[in-house]
Amino acid sequence: MFSLTAGYLVAVVKGRTPTVRVGIDVNKLQILCIIISLAIYIPTVYTRTGKFYPDIYTGLTNTGVAYRTSKFHAENSSPLFEYIRFLLGPFLIMVTPVTLFFMPKLSKATKILGVIVIILTTMIGISQGMNKYCADMTAQIIIYLALLFFSKKEKGQNLKHKLKTLLLMILVVGLFFGYYASTMRNRVSYDCTADSNVTLSDEATNKAMVQNSKMSHATVREDYILFRYLPDKIKSAGTFLASYVSHGYKGLSIAMDREFTSTYGLGFSQFFRHNILKPFGGQPLEEKIEKRTYADKTRAEAWYTGEIWSTFFVFPASDIGFPGTVLLVFFIGYLWALSWKDALISHNPFAVATFLNLCFMVIYFSANNQLFQGGESFIGFTVVFAAWLITRWQAMKKGKAIKLEGETAD
Repeated sequence: MFSLTAGYLVAVVKGRTPTVRVGIDVNKLQILCIIISLAIYIPTVYTRTGKFYPDIYTGLTNTGVAYRTSKFHAENSSPLFEYIRFLLGPFLIMVTPVTLFFMPKLSKATKILGVIVIILTTMIGISQGMNKYCADMTAQIIIYLALLFFSKKEKGQNLKHKLKTLLLMILVVGLFFGYYASTMRNRVSYDCTADSNVTLSDEATNKAMVQNSKMSHATVREDYILFRYLPDKIKSAGTFLASYVSHGYKGLSIAMDREFTSTYGLGFSQFFRHNILKPFGGQPLEEKIEKRTYADKTRAEAWYTGEIWSTFFVFPASDIGFPGTVLLVFFIGYLWALSWKDALISHNPFAVATFLNLCFMVIYFSANNQLFQGGESFIGFTVVFAAWLITRWQAMKKGKAIKLEGETAD
């Protein structure tokens, strides 16, 4: 956290930002991204769920069945449209950041279509019985509301504005926790019975959730003040959520006790490793490299990274070691702040998309390497990040760069 904060602050104080706005028509860019997102939507739903529509009813009322069914269908259906989504990733990841952060500049039709795409994307996750999509949407809304909270309003409206924004943030978090608790209880209950027609009692489900949250390594502090007086339903869901967002550090501690054997730039992403090694020996070579990763070494302690989490840090550490990862996190913090400054000052949509995706990377630090494990996010973020650097460089050539707003750099 210190390294991330230090990198962020250095970029805020020292980072150079172009003073001119990039010459990109945000409305036209957004319409293109929306058209592509809608065109691939139904094939995506079918590939992942076996239906031509997102079955959110089953996703909400029988999450365990939805999760297992979609997982089975995805593993046994043609990957064609998933590969297409890999190539379209740069367009797909642009819709949400542009909709949220350029809302005042978009036409009415573009705003509505952007919101529709965000909702439809979330509905895919619900129909799959997966919490990630709702968690991502919640995070996006909270980030946007947090920026509104710290924005300046007229003196008489400032306190009222902040109170409304804060209450809305609390409401959004509360709604997500309610959804999360309900779906995870359903999934755990289904995993224990493997029969959608058999339902565990509330007491049995509570015990199963607490037991699952231990990940075979943890112990529960029964007298902890936050859980001592809570109802069992909330206590079990709270314990599960606390484990969900923190158990990766156990995997990290196991990895840090293992010997470093560099994976030469191939350890940070399974997707990258798999595809880059295909022409050079394929699976045998891939397995040889994989055995050098920290993710593989944690398996000796029955900690199966990938099925459970070991934090973001073990992935780049397989390439550059844990000391090198500290420097990498500093660099991530630097880019995080720089992209936000460019978004504010030069109104660069690629900077906005880079900023929001780096927000996701940081949010998922305790879990996994969120941006680089899947093909869609890997290709999407890499291309958008490159587009930001290119358009930033072009803007820097057109106008003087500034360190802080109103302060011209030499």
